[in-house]
Amino acid sequence: MEGILITSILSSVGLGISSFFGFFLIKNNKLENRLLAWLLIALSLRITKSIFYTHIDLPLFIKNLGLAANLAVGPLLFLYVSMLLGKKKLHRLDALHFIPVAFYFTFSPVLPNGGGSDFWMISYSLILMQSFIYAGLSAVCLAKSRRNSGSKDLTWATALTTGLSVMWLVYALIFLKFLPLYALGSVSFSILIFILLFVALNHYKLFKGSTSRYLNSRISDKQGQAHFSNLQKLLFSEHLYKEPDLSLATLANRMDLLERDVSLIINKYGNCNFSQFVNELRIEEAKKLIKEDPKKKIISIAFDSGFSNLGTFNHVFKGITGVTPSAFRKNLD
Repeated sequence: MEGILITSILSSVGLGISSFFGFFLIKNNKLENRLLAWLLIALSLRITKSIFYTHIDLPLFIKNLGLAANLAVGPLLFLYVSMLLGKKKLHRLDALHFIPVAFYFTFSPVLPNGGGSDFWMISYSLILMQSFIYAGLSAVCLAKSRRNSGSKDLTWATALTTGLSVMWLVYALIFLKFLPLYALGSVSFSILIFILLFVALNHYKLFKGSTSRYLNSRISDKQGQAHFSNLQKLLFSEHLYKEPDLSLATLANRMDLLERDVSLIINKYGNCNFSQFVNELRIEEAKKLIKEDPKKKIISIAFDSGFSNLGTFNHVFKGITGVTPSAFRKNLD
């Protein structure tokens, strides 16, 4: 009895923290933070089901709503990491990630759940597989963006991806009966939340809105607009964005400003971070090169527009335009 009480308390504390920060971030003016908010809310719904599952006989549709929430976590993680590390905006095709969520939500009152039915065994296996696939995609996104993102972004995104992967691994081991207690899933979630809370506190600036970050700058609004205009002229006149090793420090040095001030100027007037700002210019250059010479090799276009490798170029190009470079060239015909 004491063991059940302890696991319930641990699970509930993690659930409370996750729910609080989910609803706290939902009104944030940065899209990536709103994606994180929905991720935390979906996680909370999933764990709520797990907590009650071991104590009471839940209605069928509640059990399946928990699985629908779990199906949403993977895509939200992938989109959040993509936005955090370079993806400019969401596209209509991104909604396709949530088709399984819509399916489980719509048919939650009738889909078998538990009891050893073949459908449930297969579907739950696929749900776990989906979670690991999105964790893998997020990890690939992190690897490809390592050269083009700040270390703080990478540390937080890596911690989140790793933590969720470990939690899903615990649920997989429970499903395979390598772990004896179903409650270990919700306990692992709480441990994950405590760890992520610690990491988040060390990277709290990531969760602030873009405007509020600018309020602490010593640069006036008029000066900021002038600096942003000069920054654009510098990038275009000398084609600095084509340099693969262009960094915030290099740009700040050329403008005789602090890195912090250049970052805040880009955030306010470019409505994005340094990596996204430069990648946007590079992709515009790549689109122009493709239009000028449709037969030019994609890898050559990648290098000529400022990317150091083809993998990063393809990832960023699709993140900004919604299509791959090859598909973009085909659409020109």
